[in-house]
Amino acid sequence: MGPAVRALRERLLLDTLDVAVRAPFYRERLRDADVTALEDLRFLPPTGKGDLVRHGDAMRTSDEAPAVVALSSGTSLRDTVAAPAVCFRSRAELDAFAELREWRLSGQNDRSLIVNLITAVHGAPDSAPAPGVFPLPLEKAFHLVHLRDWLTRDFSFRGHSRRVHHLAGPLNLVRLLAVALEAGSPEVLPRLALRQVLTHGDHLSARWRTTIERILGAPVVNVYGISEVAGSTCHECPGCGYFHARPIVVPEVVSPSAPGEIVHKGRGELLLTALAPFQAYQPLIRYRTGDVVEVGPACPLVDDLGFRPVGRLTDRSAGTGWAALELPTFLVHELLDDEPDVAKVPYPRLADLGVGPVYGTPLYRLRPGEDGTAVLEVQLLYPARHFPERAAALEARLLGGLRSIAAGPVAPAVRFADAGAPLPVRPSTEKVS
Repeated sequence: MGPAVRALRERLLLDTLDVAVRAPFYRERLRDADVTALEDLRFLPPTGKGDLVRHGDAMRTSDEAPAVVALSSGTSLRDTVAAPAVCFRSRAELDAFAELREWRLSGQNDRSLIVNLITAVHGAPDSAPAPGVFPLPLEKAFHLVHLRDWLTRDFSFRGHSRRVHHLAGPLNLVRLLAVALEAGSPEVLPRLALRQVLTHGDHLSARWRTTIERILGAPVVNVYGISEVAGSTCHECPGCGYFHARPIVVPEVVSPSAPGEIVHKGRGELLLTALAPFQAYQPLIRYRTGDVVEVGPACPLVDDLGFRPVGRLTDRSAGTGWAALELPTFLVHELLDDEPDVAKVPYPRLADLGVGPVYGTPLYRLRPGEDGTAVLEVQLLYPARHFPERAAALEARLLGGLRSIAAGPVAPAVRFADAGAPLPVRPSTEKVS
């Protein structure tokens, strides 16, 4: 990383550790900590969602009442057996972000208006939106016709654009909006003035990126971030296509079985350390995101670690010799998303918005086979035995794709389940935020 970013992170890291020892949870864990540089972080014990769920109150550094209480997204429910993770934010932290935002936007006389599609499934908002950001739900209560009006009308807010130039939100809602507009209101599409579409929360496949860009007429930029770590939001880099953490967060990619072992090439688990003053009320030091990431190449634009999420650490099968590191589920999803023969998970809002079944997530699961093999079970739209040649061609394509994305000694196999024997709807493996 560049010397300026390193100096900033190290100074804020020392401030963070000084604050963290005020919390009962960290007082003992950091008693013998000897951290003088970023590289010394690896000697500290990691924390995780389980810690936040069970000991979140003991992680507070102050008895001041929090300004906001935020809930983590649904992966807390899948990755732990307890309640979802609860994150506290202080007024001082919110003020620090507001000051940072104003500094970044200083000099912009015509700030873009933004429509932010919201849903509590991907983490409840933890503060009031910035000026010019309209948080709108894509629900029956806020009908598609009203949302369409917001995207096409002229506004007259001082210091902001007259039209909505940015659309942001969970990919699940962004792509639903796109296909709903195309199906029910195609005459609106030429009137949009979007310059950028920002998606987060789900794995953005190449097919859906192309589809959204074609319908909405604006480039799609994927966003990574997790609800618990303040300031963790980052965008795809135009130089390398990977993500770079902001200077106010310290990223590490480590071996999941040995968090002190840094991964410089290949795949590992992403750990994030939130830095004061942006997260000091409830510090998160070496926080295990649960995301399996691939370390990126040297970036021509940003001198810092690049990473790309490829799966969830919980997408593993114990005792079979393969796990998310060897066969990442995001990349499996990418293979299946290009195949129209694969059945899709039903989506409850389809009937309300007039969207057909092509919308949903591919229906599949990974299961252990014999001798350490990984079996990909895929539900088809037809009985494979009725169309043997078509199914055989699909099986060959999927096997070739699985071998190309597998790392380590993984022996993949493919099995088909037809509509008469549906697979259970598996938890989403699309988590990116």
